[in-house]
Amino acid sequence: MNIKKTAAILTMSAAFILPASDSICEISKQKKQEIADKLYNIELSGGDYLGYTSEILQHLEKSSGIRPQKYKSDPFDDVDRLNLRGNSINLYSLLSGGLAIRESLLLESIRPVDDNIRDVNPSSITPVSIESHPYEKMLKNRDYKTYPVDKCVPDDFYYMHFNYGSKAIDFINFLNETGSAVYKRFSPVSVDYMVKDKLMVQLAMRESQDMAAFYSGAITEIAITGSDPFFIEGSDVTIIIRPASPQIVYQAIGGMRRYIKERYSATEREILVCGIKGSHIFTGDRRVWSFFFTLPDGTAVVSNSAKAVERVIDTFSGKLTSIADSWDYRYMRSIYPAGRDNEDGFIYLSDRFIRYLVSPALKIKEARRMYEAMKAAVLEKYMIYHYQATGKVPSSIEEVMDSAGGSSFTDARKKELESLKRNSFYGKAIKLEQADISTWDSFRAALVPPDVKKPGKKRKKSPGPDDFIYDLKMFYRKITGDQAFTPVEVLGIIDAVSKPGALESKRFKGISITPGSFSARSDYYGKTGYMLPLIETETGAVSRREAEEYRKFADTYTGFRRDVFDPVGIRIKTDPGISIETCILPLTDNPVYSLLAGIAGGKPVELHPDSKIRGDTLSIAFKVNQLAINSYLALSGIDSASLLKSAPGQNEIFTGEIQLHMGDALPLADFNPAIIAEFSAGNIIRSSEVITGLLVWSLSHPVRIALPVNRPREGMNIINTLIDKIIERSSFSNYIQSESYLFTYNRNDIRVLKLTLFNSLITRIYLAEKDNVIHIATTEKYMKEILDINPSAKSGSIKKNAALVYRPSEMLLEKETYRAGMIESGLSKSRRNSGTIKLLGMMYPDADSKELPDIAYRNFGFKPVCPLGGEYTYDRRSGEVGNTVYGNWYYPVLRMDESSNGSVPLYLKRFFKTSELRFEFEFTPEGIRTKIVSR
Repeated sequence: MNIKKTAAILTMSAAFILPASDSICEISKQKKQEIADKLYNIELSGGDYLGYTSEILQHLEKSSGIRPQKYKSDPFDDVDRLNLRGNSINLYSLLSGGLAIRESLLLESIRPVDDNIRDVNPSSITPVSIESHPYEKMLKNRDYKTYPVDKCVPDDFYYMHFNYGSKAIDFINFLNETGSAVYKRFSPVSVDYMVKDKLMVQLAMRESQDMAAFYSGAITEIAITGSDPFFIEGSDVTIIIRPASPQIVYQAIGGMRRYIKERYSATEREILVCGIKGSHIFTGDRRVWSFFFTLPDGTAVVSNSAKAVERVIDTFSGKLTSIADSWDYRYMRSIYPAGRDNEDGFIYLSDRFIRYLVSPALKIKEARRMYEAMKAAVLEKYMIYHYQATGKVPSSIEEVMDSAGGSSFTDARKKELESLKRNSFYGKAIKLEQADISTWDSFRAALVPPDVKKPGKKRKKSPGPDDFIYDLKMFYRKITGDQAFTPVEVLGIIDAVSKPGALESKRFKGISITPGSFSARSDYYGKTGYMLPLIETETGAVSRREAEEYRKFADTYTGFRRDVFDPVGIRIKTDPGISIETCILPLTDNPVYSLLAGIAGGKPVELHPDSKIRGDTLSIAFKVNQLAINSYLALSGIDSASLLKSAPGQNEIFTGEIQLHMGDALPLADFNPAIIAEFSAGNIIRSSEVITGLLVWSLSHPVRIALPVNRPREGMNIINTLIDKIIERSSFSNYIQSESYLFTYNRNDIRVLKLTLFNSLITRIYLAEKDNVIHIATTEKYMKEILDINPSAKSGSIKKNAALVYRPSEMLLEKETYRAGMIESGLSKSRRNSGTIKLLGMMYPDADSKELPDIAYRNFGFKPVCPLGGEYTYDRRSGEVGNTVYGNWYYPVLRMDESSNGSVPLYLKRFFKTSELRFEFEFTPEGIRTKIVSR
């Protein structure tokens, strides 16, 4: 075996201890300084989504001592720049790779994969230890209904079911557009991974008007399923279709496949899986990778993974357990029975699917794949650097690493290398088999086989194998500073240092350059965005490091006080609007669940979240248990037992419902909603400041509390007693003084509680009772509007434990403030795209600026998009990036309207036309049932 093919991995360790110096390519310091200055301008404008500028700036400083001339001209520049960069990656990208791959570790942090020391049996790794609910017992005496297609879906796959193909398309579009509206308020999207478009092409499916009949009437059921959620990098996705009209379905699928085959010059071949013949359409880069099979009962299967198809066929034939046969799914279907009248769609994440997501097998396989993707992303950055430094697109990794700065290989070492290669033993050594070079003893024996002695002939003394082995070890120590444990290491070093950049290129073993581009790919996994699905890979033996890393993850995961896995079932209804229902099984020993159950748990009550007046933008209604009311009164120093005592046959004074309403206003200050997401994730240390900011902002709106009562007189007595307690206590305070008086409006008595804070700030609270509801308002106008409502006007009620209704269409005064916040957030998110477009403009000097976002997607798997709409422009003379909507980032002049094709204009247009976004919660024996409605 040729030694060049066997020595690669073991020699990689040497690459990380060699001092850096100028490479044979000899890039001038002036050229490096020019690159640093250009990149620093990009970095100051927000950096780039490739992570190129920051990494190359650090590389130039570390390897050559070169820093931008304007570096730290303002000591706060870099602090601000880092803050902007820290908020640019969303949660999903961190969990699934995405931009985190592009913004990967520095070149110096790439470590060799320990393929040859994977000696741990994966079965010896203890997985996350969490129990399952006793579903079989819970299902006893309960009826359930499932769909026929459920028999085809493995019970460890995620599952999305739709009664019509058109409903699946509608729901996916809803998630892409309207459904992500609230998220976009927190973090406008400035990068598009084109996941839906990518998968449609890869599966050889189409969404077009001529396919309307196929998606609506020809399909009885359609299911989308897969083994993992890593859609950005590459995941298996399988579509299972039960046709109402088989002829129409098969013809439509055939037509779509022919179109994709011709459009992308794909190859088609026949394939056999589990004894069933099918068709495979594919391209070499997996851009098209579609399998099509028809099961014996006529069910059509379209997938981008042969292994996934095999799992589906084995499930259909009964060799594997389907979700239809799993106890957890049956139990969920007893809560949400299957049926066209009940739902348009249903999403289910099973117990086994969630368990698989945290399993050693998936975690280790995904970590390996991400490592390869990271190496490819780092290599791409140095390919760009090579182009900037030399003006040429690289053709080999050695060429790239040579321009980056190769190893320090002195003249003395070169002479020693030449001497080694002239040695007669060297020519023999490089032709030895793997077993002969695995140890020094076998190596020596292979160099000098036993001689057959010839009598009468005297040998001439010459350097023997021991001298050659000594010279090899010394050469290795001088190059690496370490001891050579095997001949493989030394011979690999000799091979690596024989050509420029070769030693450094060993860091990227298994990665290839796409000719004529700045794109790299893993030889095994492929290109990011189209990587080999994890279901197609095997874990095999694992390394001790991998086992230890998983153990740390398992300890952290179980540290969240999780006792059982909780599968997720989501029911979807459409037209009009969209309704999403889900059930969260009881979270035993969970403090948050226990707190909510203590305050609002038990049987649901009649709630009235729609008891609004014109201009109410937010209404919250929730149940409060009598015990919670008694506890609050006791803490306030009120004898709740005497006040709340009911005569025999009388109802409780309070109905158990509390309402909170917020009216439209024009606040002088806005609140940053993005901080809520950080606060909820535990990333904010100064939580009191966050809460204070939210409280101050909310008090700038008219707010009222409504307390429905069964006995108004006694209810008002309790409220008046509370007010008297407040006035009594304030008489001993130096910070707050209070007084109270009454006035009459519309034949209703209004009590006013006047509060003076710090002898200067005065606020008033208004209290009145009307139609068996006690109202507490923060403004006189708000209270009068309540009292002016026609007494006969009754609002509907719902029987729940809590409900929240948000009404964007009622936002009139606050509309402009809200719009301004969206625009500013979108503008901030677009900032980093400016740096990305500028870098792309340097990389592709002949491309039209409008083509640059599409070029980024084709080469790097993401497309820069402006949340405000419009197109980016790149002026090649000045090097400045502009936008057709806001001009440039430094001096933005907005020209945005509803016709702008961006996420912010689309969101605003749809958002302010939304009459309500409703969230309803109900405690049931099965758990917390939730319902989200958008109209």
